Amino acid sequence: MRKDIQVLFDEETEKSLIGAFLINPENLIMSTLRSEDFSNKNLGELYKVMREMADSRMEIDVSTVYSECRRRNILTWTKLDLYAMASACSSSMHWESYENIIRDLASRRSVVAASSDLYNAAIDTEKPLSESISRAIENISDSAGIQESAVHVSEWLEEFEADMIQRAMGEKEPGLKTGFKNLDEILGGLEQKTMMLIMGVPAVGKSMFTMQIGLQMAASCPGAIYSLEMQGKSVIRRMISGFGRISAGSLKSGQMTAEEQSRYNSTVKMMETRRLYISDLADWNLFSLRSELTKQKVKHGIKWFVLDYMYLMSDEIQQDEIRRTTTISTGLKKICSDLNLVGIIVHSLNKEGFDNGAIPTMKNVRGSGQVVYNADIILALSEVAKDLGLNHGLDALSEGQRKNIRALWVLKGRELQYTKQFALFTKMPDYPIFTEYK
Repeated sequence: MRKDIQVLFDEETEKSLIGAFLINPENLIMSTLRSEDFSNKNLGELYKVMREMADSRMEIDVSTVYSECRRRNILTWTKLDLYAMASACSSSMHWESYENIIRDLASRRSVVAASSDLYNAAIDTEKPLSESISRAIENISDSAGIQESAVHVSEWLEEFEADMIQRAMGEKEPGLKTGFKNLDEILGGLEQKTMMLIMGVPAVGKSMFTMQIGLQMAASCPGAIYSLEMQGKSVIRRMISGFGRISAGSLKSGQMTAEEQSRYNSTVKMMETRRLYISDLADWNLFSLRSELTKQKVKHGIKWFVLDYMYLMSDEIQQDEIRRTTTISTGLKKICSDLNLVGIIVHSLNKEGFDNGAIPTMKNVRGSGQVVYNADIILALSEVAKDLGLNHGLDALSEGQRKNIRALWVLKGRELQYTKQFALFTKMPDYPIFTEYK
């Protein structure tokens, strides 16, 4: 083997990756490496065993991996070897860096091999060169991770028809439902890979509204709420207070009437049945959120997530608002698309959108115009403007009653079921919950 090609072999990094997975096996479910990417075939075989154990939800540690290897008649590794790899790993948190290095070196070795095949084909004057060039280009493209995305339209038609048949037979829902009938009639359901923004002025109730959507959606499909602003206990208190019609004061003091206690018990029982996962960790960036959502998707099968709210993400924290919102919204859209998830993102308005009583527009979205392009659906929650109130009979309500009415404006949407521009809701004056306005 030539000396210069030795730089494409890094057995120490491969051992560090195995060690990282022995220390923290939960990360294995997020690994996208192939066993053949390892230059050391024995390490590749060991990785394959561990990955299959993870896929089968088996416990992974030095003893279980050793036993599984023995069961498969793989006698290469002793327990001491496995302990040594775990001990030599500097940090299990760096597993993705190790994986990227291994993948990159594997691609480079494949390019060298393909180039060598092309060289041999070029000097073999007795065989046509065109076929060898085509095969070499395909091999090099595969090695570089260049995916073939475009397929014949017939394949798309076949997939579309199968999807349509499933929906017609009731085997597949036509998009995820928010739990608000008036809103679902407009949206027609939220399709996977959709990024939906919900924005509004401070204190209008956008976080409350979004959290309520999350709890309602969890009745039919699993999802996760990421509250970057509010503590988890506060989120739970709001949900119990709203759905149980129990005052926040009673929940804070722990002193409830017999009737409140009964409603509390039934509300908690209802919430326990919902397939809902909540995080109140405040320090999320695009990289860590993607990893977290990947893990939740594999472990719990989540189909949607709520992020409250976008501007609290820690990416590009030193940059101006335009660059930050461009980076974050683009990254969130890519997460939705790559992980096949519905993302419901709380966002805010710019200063022009703070005009009291004005109907929000897409010009009022805070930050870069790229945010508008990235979002598939944009909703804006606002108090009811005077003209809207007159047109819908709200002028008969007292000023205090009208202040509890909210209009949810649909500023942008793709494939909307109806062209109606808004839905009306009542924000309950005593409890943190919305109801459809009748």
